[in-house]
Amino acid sequence: MAGIDWVLTDSQNSGRPAVAQISLGGAASDVVDKSVLSLTNAGIHTVVSAGNKNTHAGNQSPARAPTAITVGATTIADERWPNSNYGKVVDIFAPGGNIVSLGINSNTV
Repeated sequence: MAGIDWVLTDSQNSGRPAVAQISLGGAASDVVDKSVLSLTNAGIHTVVSAGNKNTHAGNQSPARAPTAITVGATTIADERWPNSNYGKVVDIFAPGGNIVSLGINSNTV
């Protein structure tokens, strides 16, 4: 919650546009959903992960937050990744399976 509060405060203090990308999930939470609402009410586009439990995203926060842009994961064949959450709250799907990226311990520049 502190991270969401920081984004809101920083955006308000800077007067600059902002986008928040939140890749976390958990049980349905009115507190988390209201925090997402506070971001979107402030004009901050908020993109969240649908989750990776192969369950209905409508039972997860922040995925179920009505004002969030909720993103599910697809495979390289453009099919729903088997672990991606799903449901009517998922607004869009994007590549999410077998994505090669750098890690915190990477020595690649």
